[in-house]
Amino acid sequence: MRARQAAWTWPELLFAMKTNDPQLILARYYLRNGVLRVPNPKRRRTKPQKRKYHKGYEIRLAAFDYQELVEIRRALRAAEFTHGQPFDKGGRRVVPMYGKEQVARFLALVEATGRAGKSRSS
Repeated sequence: MRARQAAWTWPELLFAMKTNDPQLILARYYLRNGVLRVPNPKRRRTKPQKRKYHKGYEIRLAAFDYQELVEIRRALRAAEFTHGQPFDKGGRRVVPMYGKEQVARFLALVEATGRAGKSRSS
């Protein structure tokens, strides 16, 4: 009897597919290890305070090597997103995107792939 192969997870399947579609490229990097940061409304006060709460809307896409970094940046430009300066974090290059409008547009783009509500491991 043949051994049963393990099922692929959705990000693995996306990486197995060869595509030039910037929407799919961005979705697969976000689903693999993307980070979404939104501000905490309780910490944002309207009255002045001694220390200002600086956190804003941000999405981070991590690249394991230089080729992935180039692919992420090209896909972001093709999809008409502006990104911040890439930086090193945990042995990876991280490409950040800032702003409420950009985050909303990016999440809509990922949702259009049909997998945004699914868990990353399914």
